[in-house]
Amino acid sequence: MPRHRTQLLLDPDQYQVVARLAASQSRSISEVVREFIDLGLAQLERRRLERLQALEELTALRRDLEARIGIYSGDPVAEVRADRMLRQERVLSQSEEV
Repeated sequence: MPRHRTQLLLDPDQYQVVARLAASQSRSISEVVREFIDLGLAQLERRRLERLQALEELTALRRDLEARIGIYSGDPVAEVRADRMLRQERVLSQSEEV
């Protein structure tokens, strides 16, 4: 498979760690960096799949709740706002009576 040449800038500490690891394994720095990239990409894919699975589980839970309880047709935000307004009006009317 053809490879693409690219320039990668590493911090001095990163370079030292990669160079030491490559030397200890009798490998090139490029080989070690490619392995790191492969491992990182595999980890990102695992995380993506875990998030997708979590979303699927949440979707199944939502569907189960909808089947058992149904869907609330009200507007919870509007209801909370209306309740808050009523409480504020009561507090104001009590303070005006004093």
